[in-house]
Amino acid sequence: MSDIEEHVQELNKEIKLINKLSKNYKALGCQESIYIFSKKNWFRRSAFKIVQWHNFETIILVLIVLSSCKLAFDTYFTEEPNGEAEELIFNISNALDFIFNICFAIECGLKIISFGFCFGENSYLTDTWNQMDFIIVFSSIIDMTVTGVDL
Repeated sequence: MSDIEEHVQELNKEIKLINKLSKNYKALGCQESIYIFSKKNWFRRSAFKIVQWHNFETIILVLIVLSSCKLAFDTYFTEEPNGEAEELIFNISNALDFIFNICFAIECGLKIISFGFCFGENSYLTDTWNQMDFIIVFSSIIDMTVTGVDL
């Protein structure tokens, strides 16, 4: 292969890479997410790659199903544990609540960093499912915070 052909192939690879990056930048939406992360920010781009990963939504859906099963399981136990076994189940249930809430908060945070919060054409709160998700995550964080305080 001649030097010219090799150079043309390298240029074609660079053009494909530039096109791919520009498509990613367009999908990011707003110029600066929450007025901190620009489109070229490594953390925002990493969060975007995670959110766009083909298994990300599947993992979130599995967590939602597991969380729903845990909530259904909780309906059969009283608020105050009566024995050691019930206390263990109560503690495990509280730990699972905490883990699920943290996972959903991380998902929400990654999407907000990736797309922006509410300004921009593809921002997080422009999607109705994300609006519902944000309300649930925000209320669960408040619930976790207030539950630990003895009023």
